[in-house]
Amino acid sequence: MRLEAEINTVGTNLWRGVRDAPLYLHSYSDGCFLNGALHWIVHDTENCFESMHCFEFGKERFQPFPGPSQFYRILGQLRVDTMKMGVLKDHLFISHNPTDDMVDIWVMKDYAVQDSWTKDFVIETPWVVKPYRGEIYQPLMVLINGDILMQFALSFLVSYSMRDRSIRKVRVKGIRSVIRAITYIPSFVSIKNAAIGRHS
Repeated sequence: MRLEAEINTVGTNLWRGVRDAPLYLHSYSDGCFLNGALHWIVHDTENCFESMHCFEFGKERFQPFPGPSQFYRILGQLRVDTMKMGVLKDHLFISHNPTDDMVDIWVMKDYAVQDSWTKDFVIETPWVVKPYRGEIYQPLMVLINGDILMQFALSFLVSYSMRDRSIRKVRVKGIRSVIRAITYIPSFVSIKNAAIGRHS
């Protein structure tokens, strides 16, 4: 069995095959984009952390990417369904819920440098927003005041204060139930023009 991948240039009808795609990409994650590449966690047949991979759009190829060295020391023990990957302040991060009442956030300070992974945050979650079994917290962004905005499962948003280590629910007007939050940077450049290099 192998994973097949194809890539398309926006504005064309041509799809190109891409070789060497890793077989077991973390299905709970869409991958995260940074420095011209998409990044994923790769798991083994038991759904445990095995490695990381990225896809470089400029070179149109998959290749291994360095994950936290601490993770490689305990291969076969860290389940990927307790992990999320994303970008905080232009740095890759991996959040890991080692227990139901704790979130560890590992941040890669220097891109593609394995030794630069550091555990920057250890967040204890109070009972008021305790995860249900199998559900985890996903950091989304660092707010202007330094708080960390996180999403819990598909249920609600929470804000974690770095000053007093408190956590509170964030209510969004008009949304009562299931949500899926993503972060984005506004841009007036069209995707099509950016893809073919016509923007200035």
